[in-house]
Amino acid sequence: MQYEKSCGAVVFINNNSEPQFLIIQQNINTYWGYPKGHIIDGENEEETALREVKEETGLIVQLLSGFKYRIEYKPRPDITKEVIFFLGETKDKDVVIDKTEVQSYQWVNFEDGIQKVTHDVSKELLKEAYKYIKSK
Repeated sequence: MQYEKSCGAVVFINNNSEPQFLIIQQNINTYWGYPKGHIIDGENEEETALREVKEETGLIVQLLSGFKYRIEYKPRPDITKEVIFFLGETKDKDVVIDKTEVQSYQWVNFEDGIQKVTHDVSKELLKEAYKYIKSK
């Protein structure tokens, strides 16, 4: 059994007290989700999330303490994948995508994000992120 671990972040910007979320469309499988990627030797989870957001979107984010969301799934019968997501706030909406990994991006409000992200676990993640932001 092979085990893989990735980390990423739900990126948002506060827009007149209503957050806008960044969703990206991957090149490989064209699903809509969030920036994420594999841990490189020596990195911790937060460092991986920050690096992946920067590589895929060009954005620098501040991770909010207290938010960490774990997803586990089996992309194939012989592989278990764990993905750790953080919540990252940015002040900059100027996204520069890495076209080798990302096909497209959109800034969306919560309702549009729920409709647009592909997987149910991504919808649940967005709900939890939104709830966390609104509680602050």
